[in-house]
This record gives sequence, structure tokens and C-alpha cells, in this order.
Amino acid sequence: MDDKEKLYETLANDSNAREQTVTFGKDNSISIIVKPTINYSMRLRMIKDIVSLVIQKNSDGTETYCPDMCEFAKRYFVINYFTNVELPQNIDEAWLLLRYTNLFDAVYDICQPFCDDVLRAADEEIRFKRNVLEKNSGILSELNKMIQSIRAQLQEVTPEKMQEILEKLKELNLPQEGVTTDALVNAIVDRQNKIENN
Repeated sequence: MDDKEKLYETLANDSNAREQTVTFGKDNSISIIVKPTINYSMRLRMIKDIVSLVIQKNSDGTETYCPDMCEFAKRYFVINYFTNVELPQNIDEAWLLLRYTNLFDAVYDICQPFCDDVLRAADEEIRFKRNVLEKNSGILSELNKMIQSIRAQLQEVTPEKMQEILEKLKELNLPQEGVTTDALVNAIVDRQNKIENN
């Protein structure tokens, strides 16, 4: 038996790694199966699912941080990934079940060490995405100020002033189509050099 087979056998015989049944209700008529661990691919999906509820994509492609969803997302996906329970699709019903019954606590007690690892990883991803959102927000704010400034300056340009600008551009001898920014800058610099040399 190689090391991998020994590891699998040890995990299979470890009582902490085996599924457990938890009963609820006055007469213990509700039984759920709790997995104390999940595989790595499920761990990654769970992290992604938690993060996507807390950092939500908007229709315009931007993202919004929704801190009110954090506790709900964690509780929802712990139950979703570590048990055989199908939670209600209605968010209000699911919240009542997750927050005001002992379902989450009973499940969490069984899968806590592994669950804590997944929740820590989700928190780190949320923190990272929040930092990106905050930085992007600052950049967008500065861009918006620049756009407003340019708009204000353009409103001051009269038709006569625009005609004057166009005449000066014609003096630069630029091609009629496909003028690049580089070509425009080079032409302005060349014109300035000619003026200074004369």
C-alpha cells in the first residue's frame, strides 16, 4: 500500500471525516446528513459563491460591495455545501431558518475546523475585492472630475474659437484622415520649433 492509499484509508476510518446524522424537531423526525469536510473543488466553489453574494456584479459590469449579505451568504453556503438540506429559494424564509433556528449551529459544530478555513479564505477574497473596488472608486471619481472640467471648458468654446482652432490645425499640414495623437503632437512640436528657429 502506497502513501496515498494509506492517507485515504486513514481518512476513511477517521470518525471526524465521516458524515454524521443530526436530528431536529420535537420527535426527532427531521434528519440531516452533515459532512465534516468537503473536497477542494467544492471548497473553491463555496468561496466563489460566498464572494459573489457579498460582491455583486451590476448590469453595467461594475461591482458593488453588499456587507448586509455577508452573514447570510456564509450561513447559506455552509448549510448548502456541508449538508443534504435544500434551503428555501425565498431569501426571507431561508434567513429565518438560518438565523433563528439551531440548524446552522448544529452543522457548524460538526464541520467547524474545515468550515473556518473556508470562511477565512472567503473573507480574504472579499477584503481583496473591496480594496480593488475602493481604489477603482477613487480613480473613477478623479476621471469624472476631469470629464466635468473638459465639458466646462468645451462649453466656453464659441463657433468662432472652434474655427480658429481648425485653421491652426490646417497649418500643421496633417493628413486628412487617420490622424493619430502622435502625429498631432509631432506636428505641433515641429511647428513650435520652426517658430523658435525663425
